[in-house]
Amino acid sequence: MFIETKEPISEGSKLKLAFNLDDGGPIIRVTAEVRYVVTKLGIGAQFVDLSPSDRSRIDVYTTKGEAG
Repeated sequence: MFIETKEPISEGSKLKLAFNLDDGGPIIRVTAEVRYVVTKLGIGAQFVDLSPSDRSRIDVYTTKGEAG
């Protein structure tokens, strides 16, 4: 996940994230690790404890526009 931020966050930092997919499901709560930093733009974060059901929801949500 790319997160826009101008605040410096070091690579390797752990973050607690909560976000909504706007799909009618519950809020996703997950820990992520900062994998890369783009200065003054944001960070790339990798989920480290994502449940299989939340992974499935994210997959469906991010590919729903590709089928048509």
